[in-house]
Amino acid sequence: MTSSAFKEILLRPEEEKALMDASQYACSDLGSSGIEVMWNVLTSKNHEWTNSPNVLSALRALMMRLCARYLMKEKKRGKALDSVANFHLQNGAMIGRLNWMADRSQNGLTQSEGIMVDKGYPDHIFT
Repeated sequence: MTSSAFKEILLRPEEEKALMDASQYACSDLGSSGIEVMWNVLTSKNHEWTNSPNVLSALRALMMRLCARYLMKEKKRGKALDSVANFHLQNGAMIGRLNWMADRSQNGLTQSEGIMVDKGYPDHIFT
């Protein structure tokens, strides 16, 4: 990845430092910037990063922050980009809690880097 396609700075300075520090423990060169390290780690085919306590620690807060932002702010025509999230939110659900590494299956890691969302519906919807 030679240049970022992002139009805004996604990583906070402390997140970038944590990623760069964690990348020093990797067997291969993961990149020269935090965003490049994050991209290379998260797009790895076998999700090797899930076996590294250093990488998991560096990713946790930043991925939870970006996931919350994605669910709450990233929209197309006023609707959530994620079809499952959109279904539940359009039907009155509220985002309850984000759960780090709650789904370590191949599918869970591929779809959401293992993050799962607790949702809840207000009582008045079903009464």
